[in-house]
Amino acid sequence: MKRIVLIFIATACTALGLYAQPAPTYTLKSCLEQGLLNNYSLRIVRNEEQVSKNNATLGNAGYLPTLDLSAGYKGTIDNTETKARATGETTKDNGVFDQTLDAGINTPMSSRFVMKENYLSIESVRLGYQFDSKWLKKALRISSLNINMYMNSIARFSTLEDERGLYYPFARSISFSLGAIL
Repeated sequence: MKRIVLIFIATACTALGLYAQPAPTYTLKSCLEQGLLNNYSLRIVRNEEQVSKNNATLGNAGYLPTLDLSAGYKGTIDNTETKARATGETTKDNGVFDQTLDAGINTPMSSRFVMKENYLSIESVRLGYQFDSKWLKKALRISSLNINMYMNSIARFSTLEDERGLYYPFARSISFSLGAIL
């Protein structure tokens, strides 16, 4: 009987020895990788990063339209006395019921209404010429004559239609000057 027990123990130890694996060898690099992988604080940071990525959507950024509704009702009862100017007749009304109902829809501002504009604007031009001739000095006794022209808001070319608002119609101005040096 002892022999059977010893054979059983020996067979069990041999079988367990076949399933046993050698102990892993650790390097500094593998230890650091395992520590970073299992670090609780780093797991929390990774989860927070993933939550931030999930929250960075168009809806959370306010780009999707929202609809806000508002409504109101007001009712008043008054007693009034009115007098006609033409005839002087006085009219008294008791229990005049005045009611007001209002409703509104509000959508927030968003970048979907913003459009890219490319434009070329010619704002101002100045042209001038100075005459210095002997004929001016002899005939008119002028040593120099200057002629200038100035013009602003000449033209505007744009990919969007220009809305002038309060400045419509906008004014272009042209001015001339003549100068003489005696």
